[in-house]
Amino acid sequence: MKGLKSSAQSKYDLRYHFVFVPRYRKRVLVGKVATRIEGMIKFAAQMEPK
Repeated sequence: MKGLKSSAQSKYDLRYHFVFVPRYRKRVLVGKVATRIEGMIKFAAQMEPK
């Protein structure tokens, strides 16, 4: 496949697009959804690249 990155045992194509909006906007992600996404972002940020 075109554009795949590879390591010794895997091939991958990761694409993330985060948009952080300024203050005074309506909150879309609230409650359990916001907590879950926050945890996922923190987990991804702590992972070491191989």
